[in-house]
Amino acid sequence: MKKHFRMIAIAVFFVFFITSCQHNSEDTSLYLSIAATYYDDGVGPEKGMSTLIYQYNLNKDTGKTVDNVKYKSQYPLAIYSEEENVIYYTSYDKINRGDQIWSYDIGNKTTVELTTNISVVNYIIPRKEYIVIIGRERGERRIKPMIYDKVTKEVYDVETPEIDFQCNICTYNPITETILMIGTSEVQADKLRENWNERGGKYYPPDTYIYMLNEKNAELILKLQSYEVKNISSDLEGNVYYNGVTEKHSDVPVTYYRYMIKSDRIEEFVVMGNDSPFHIREDYFFISENEIVFRGSAKNEEEEERYPYGIYRYNISTKEFKLIFDGNEYTDAYINNFIILKSKR
Repeated sequence: MKKHFRMIAIAVFFVFFITSCQHNSEDTSLYLSIAATYYDDGVGPEKGMSTLIYQYNLNKDTGKTVDNVKYKSQYPLAIYSEEENVIYYTSYDKINRGDQIWSYDIGNKTTVELTTNISVVNYIIPRKEYIVIIGRERGERRIKPMIYDKVTKEVYDVETPEIDFQCNICTYNPITETILMIGTSEVQADKLRENWNERGGKYYPPDTYIYMLNEKNAELILKLQSYEVKNISSDLEGNVYYNGVTEKHSDVPVTYYRYMIKSDRIEEFVVMGNDSPFHIREDYFFISENEIVFRGSAKNEEEEERYPYGIYRYNISTKEFKLIFDGNEYTDAYINNFIILKSKR
């Protein structure tokens, strides 16, 4: 594996560590907000589709359907904010030029179009005063981090002065309130792709940049040379866990790494061993020192009945697991996205 290059904003981390030490998952009530799409008639898309929003309380191990919204977007995302009793979701704008972010107030049954100049939305993370958006503005090609200010109703870019940041993955830990944004330089990625198209051979990915969103400012915390991150998470100490490949279409088994922020050190870490029947699909979140929640499925077809595609709770130490949500139980709903948020106390 190629050498990793690290950059640390020490002052930012010092504040972060003092703050994170005050967090304790046992004192925090957490819930999953799950969005899953289904056919309205249970047969096909001809008579319409809807997105189910489901809430699962991790502390009580209980779940309930919150509501649903009509599927009218390129890719349906929906997040339930218990604090506001509001669903934030994607839907076409009024003239069908692309996806916008809308809000549905469950209490007064009102719907509002929050954004007007976005065409693609990949992530929505609601905060108290603003919403973090990973998406593309109309007329642009780059997927980038943006902020929607709930007070001013304005959308503005999150500055990443080091590069022309193309954001591929975003993850949120509500216990430490850490938001990580992972991506590449759009120019470098384009250049590597063009060279590969002309010359063929092995295609090596561009450098990956990992940013931490500190309030509304992005701080570069880690740079990985010629490395493509497949999924990423952060624990209660602020350490960063990631895996990926150094070559596109590589058959080399994926190795997990843990970036120890306090010691500025990278080490291998077994999140889920090779003997596990599961394959993590993109999202996984630490909810305690040794426990994660992930979206995944069985590694092969023979195990699909035992381990269907769904959201699981998994103990890294004991290897015990529990299926939390299986879309098949809800009119064959397909899980589009999920996120962990804090419950009201």
